[in-house]
Amino acid sequence: EMVNDPAYTGKTFIDLFRRSAEAYPDRPAVRDENGTITYRELDRMSDYVAGNLLEHGFGPEKVAGILTGRTKEFVIGYIGVMKAGGAYVPLDPEYPQDRLEYMLTDSGADHLLAVQEFGELTKFYQGNVIWLDHVERESREYHLTAELPQAKPENLAYMIYTSGSTGKPKGVMLEHRNLVNLIMYTESSLQITPEDICAEFASFCFDASVHDLFVTHAAGALLYIFPESIRKDALKVAETIRREKITIATFPTQMGELLAEILTDDCSLRFLTLGGEKFKRYYNRSYTMINGYGPTENTVSSTEFVVDRDYKNIPIGKSQTNVRCYILDEKLNRLPVGASGELCLAGRQIARGYHNLPEKTAASFVPNPFQTCADDARMYHTGDMVRMKGDGNIEYIGR
Repeated sequence: EMVNDPAYTGKTFIDLFRRSAEAYPDRPAVRDENGTITYRELDRMSDYVAGNLLEHGFGPEKVAGILTGRTKEFVIGYIGVMKAGGAYVPLDPEYPQDRLEYMLTDSGADHLLAVQEFGELTKFYQGNVIWLDHVERESREYHLTAELPQAKPENLAYMIYTSGSTGKPKGVMLEHRNLVNLIMYTESSLQITPEDICAEFASFCFDASVHDLFVTHAAGALLYIFPESIRKDALKVAETIRREKITIATFPTQMGELLAEILTDDCSLRFLTLGGEKFKRYYNRSYTMINGYGPTENTVSSTEFVVDRDYKNIPIGKSQTNVRCYILDEKLNRLPVGASGELCLAGRQIARGYHNLPEKTAASFVPNPFQTCADDARMYHTGDMVRMKGDGNIEYIGR
């Protein structure tokens, strides 16, 4: 049976964000190197963006690109896009122009939200452009008069392009119900409250950013966006964690392990989640360290393991709420404890598929032979080799 919680089930991220904005209007919502905005300000500015998009024919199942660099404008942008019922595609100013062009064309984005610093990168773009630099000023007296379309749980929420080992990047399509299941699990497992300060370190074009962005604002907490200028410097990142009193953070494994070496006990951290590569050793710290695992195609995070001591091979843990994990042989038979096989996933976080790639979608997302309900009808092949330990935890072996 799937777990249902009336606070989340049947909702979209915008329902959860509005709940936070109503409950904590004057609390800080987003901080970047240029300043802080409150939930009330973020609500008003994103209303302004949503209203502008609606005037240009935007709505459910439509897509807008966002190109802002690591600024609070990105957050204003994606919340505005979702309020207007649509989905966002994150774009990175570090990408070559031909890749940005490909992503905007392939995704069918008729709208682009950008800051003028990157205006040169977008000269090729023929669609509707909203400059987010002006939103703070232009939205001061703004009151939304149009009625916003209400996205449904099965509507598209975002599309992230994965590099793919061969050929062009693939747009992975995730829906609101996928996202809300992740939020439900993470808010509960990390016990996030409005008092928390959550770090955003990952590139907005990587799905780890989804974990940070959405869970934080569903909980009414403060999101701190690390500036690009320090992201490769572990000492400066650690110094920022201390200064900003960050309590919850997710990092790529390599950076996370460097930070664990530096941040012994003199910080506010409660949880430090690492993911993306093999977590190599145990650190005895005052904060909890988590080994996270999950492909973009299953909404960021599928299994987690609290690293509480030394292990020969630190496990990736057990299925998260409403996620099904199967360890299978080539004929899709389930394997016994200790036998290595491919990890396949099902449940409420399975993506809709790859945009404009029906064959690749059909090859990776297949009917689930172990289906128990409507929510686990499809199964995703991760391509990752794992084995189940006697205690039910999963060990990662390799691709």
